[in-house]
Amino acid sequence: GEVEEWGGGQVVQRDGNDTECALLLFADAVLQGTGKHLDIREQYPIDGPGRVSVPFSSERKMMSTAVPFVATTDARGRPGVKRQVHRLFTKGAAEVVLGRCSTVLNPDGSVAPMGAQQRGRLEEELGQFAGDGLRTLTVAFRDLEAPPQAGLHGEAARQLESQLTFVGVIGLDDHIRPEVPEAIRTCAAAGIVVRMVTGDDPRTAAAIAVKCGIIEGAVPGTNVLTGEEFRERVLGRDGQINMHEFDQIWPSLRVLARSSPMDKLTLVSGLQQTRQGVPQTVAVTGDGTNDAPALKRADVGFAMGKTGTQVAQHASDIIVMDDNFASIVQAVKWGRCVYDNICKFLQ
Repeated sequence: GEVEEWGGGQVVQRDGNDTECALLLFADAVLQGTGKHLDIREQYPIDGPGRVSVPFSSERKMMSTAVPFVATTDARGRPGVKRQVHRLFTKGAAEVVLGRCSTVLNPDGSVAPMGAQQRGRLEEELGQFAGDGLRTLTVAFRDLEAPPQAGLHGEAARQLESQLTFVGVIGLDDHIRPEVPEAIRTCAAAGIVVRMVTGDDPRTAAAIAVKCGIIEGAVPGTNVLTGEEFRERVLGRDGQINMHEFDQIWPSLRVLARSSPMDKLTLVSGLQQTRQGVPQTVAVTGDGTNDAPALKRADVGFAMGKTGTQVAQHASDIIVMDDNFASIVQAVKWGRCVYDNICKFLQ
């Protein structure tokens, strides 16, 4: 992400991922200076020596970067000793990264073991954040004696991203555009069911869905499922969709949280093949490269014009230039108008 600001701290322009831009603004606030994050980028350039990145994956739900770093604690976490290390900085889904933490960073810079009581308090805080509709990220680190191997993934990446030191939790408020609830009500009146498929915590996703009007209240296991629950219930051992089980789930399902791109593809495929009533006509929105299979499989794929990747846009049928859900409703209106006019012409 990139953020340009005036001297007064007023944002002029944001480019890139909204989450990354929010983190940059947060960093400037903590460092008490406009554009201070640029000093850190200059100190640790992307192509700097010894820098190794482990990209985000929907399976791990986190990303990490290791850089040469001068630690101010010894190997046991006691302050007052400077030593050269390779520090692995990790951020990702709050409860997932927290589960990988075994120690916690204290205000004085020392590192101490994380006890069960402290972990419980942190989990309660995460629950409160999520209940307020905040997207939560945990930030942590680990000091390594040598740089990690480049290109790690799967189990090797999971081993690296363990025994972390907890730094903090960041809550992000994704403001719902004022026109979205009305657009969702319009969809409902037109016979269109809106389902949310997201990587967010199920409590966060449910709170946002209530604010948008997708659901009136969360019923976990019925109208709100996690990706793991969804896979366990609808996928057979061979990875194929169990349509009998799928048809028991989809009519009431409205929110699929902590999901992967493959969960989105499974949902699209299942809706198109359903044996309950008539097969559904499915429209899908997406912006990431991993959304491409679902966008391509859907009857209509909507890719985001501002934040969407080229892969997602090429796989879609329509590009939403303003990244606004209400614009999709307008597209449906125009599409139905064209269809009705063709029918009248043929009559």
